[in-house]
Amino acid sequence: MSKPAVSKHLSILESAGLIWRKREGQFILYGMEQEQLAGHLWTFMQEVCPPSRAIRREVRDEIEAGDTPGVAPDAEPGAT
Repeated sequence: MSKPAVSKHLSILESAGLIWRKREGQFILYGMEQEQLAGHLWTFMQEVCPPSRAIRREVRDEIEAGDTPGVAPDAEPGAT
C-alpha cells in the first residue's frame, strides 16, 4: 500500500472519530478511539446478526432439555 493511500485511509478513520492523531516532532502517532470503535462495532453486529439473542436462547433451552444443540431429535448418532 502506498504512503498516500495509508494517509488517506488514516484521514478517513480520523474524520469518522475512530482514531486519534498526535504529532511528536517529525512523527505523527495514531491510536484507536476504543469507546467509539466499540460502539460502531456493536451497532454493526446488531445490524448483521440481530437474531443472535434468540439463537442463544434456543441453544440454552435445548441444553436444559438435555438435547444436543443443533442436532435434530430424530438424527442418527454419528450422522451429519
